[in-house]
Amino acid sequence: MHKAKMISVAIVSSVLLVACVAVAMISTNAGEVLAAKGPPALKYGATVTLKNVYNEYLVVNPDGTAKGGAYWGKNHEFKVIKAKGGKGAVKYADKVALMGQNGKYLLTTYSGKVVCRASVIAQDSVFQIDGGSGPVMLGDVVMFKSEYGFLHDQPGGATAMDMTPNTLAKFTLGMPGQENGLREARGLMYGDVVKFKNTDGDYLLLNRNGWFQLQGNGADPMENCVILSMQHREGHISYGDPIMLRGHNGRFITTSLDGRLEAVSRAWTDFAQFKFYGTLGSSSGYVHSRDEVMLKGARGFVDSVSNGGAEHVTADGTDRANSKWIVQKVWTSKI
Repeated sequence: MHKAKMISVAIVSSVLLVACVAVAMISTNAGEVLAAKGPPALKYGATVTLKNVYNEYLVVNPDGTAKGGAYWGKNHEFKVIKAKGGKGAVKYADKVALMGQNGKYLLTTYSGKVVCRASVIAQDSVFQIDGGSGPVMLGDVVMFKSEYGFLHDQPGGATAMDMTPNTLAKFTLGMPGQENGLREARGLMYGDVVKFKNTDGDYLLLNRNGWFQLQGNGADPMENCVILSMQHREGHISYGDPIMLRGHNGRFITTSLDGRLEAVSRAWTDFAQFKFYGTLGSSSGYVHSRDEVMLKGARGFVDSVSNGGAEHVTADGTDRANSKWIVQKVWTSKI
């Protein structure tokens, strides 16, 4: 009996020991999993954005000049390439080349000016990544050092001639599509999606019946309209240009016989033609997002003051004081 008890105790002790080891392994694996959920490492061939301390980006103009400023389209995207060729993770102190969207590499000229015009990777188009040790992670703040100095970007142009790094030499590595810096505010163009807000903060909303109401909150896709051209124009829209508007339901926006603004027609007519007018004398030049405008159709101005509890919006108004709208470009939505 004494031996049997000793054997039982030994078995129980062994089971407990195995369980403790298993728990320890699970805890260790869980810690490793949690540690692995940090920011992803940057790999060669990846496309990144470089944001400076002023929330501006290193951008490349169509002529190859580089500067710091608000981005537009993909002019702030750069492909990271290993200077001597190869793949894998990017590490601090690596020598890299940065290819802009024009297919050229950033290079430092003899005067220290940085442009994006190099067709091949050479000594003047190579930068060393500084600012840390080990692998480079997305979201890291890094610096790029050429043979002349550290890369700086300012509205007047990009340079690399300061051998002592400072705040202007620091860039945050980002991913395209996840920008939180400045975007360039250009004029509205045909094909842009917009929405309209009156001076009381109510948005023009197209309901399921094809009628417009002033009950939008600024975040509803039913507020979105796309600007089109009867003459199939492209490019920027100026004040006084003839435009068409298409609602989220795919119908053209027109004025009904009783003056109601609606979007029920699949075919455009003269009643689908509108024009932007300025409200404060700014009635020439390009129309910009956040401009205060008036929208005039074949029967009159689109009223920004509701009649009948915001259930209907009329488009035969003559009182310009009741026709003021803020036009806003929708950056991330499409119709």
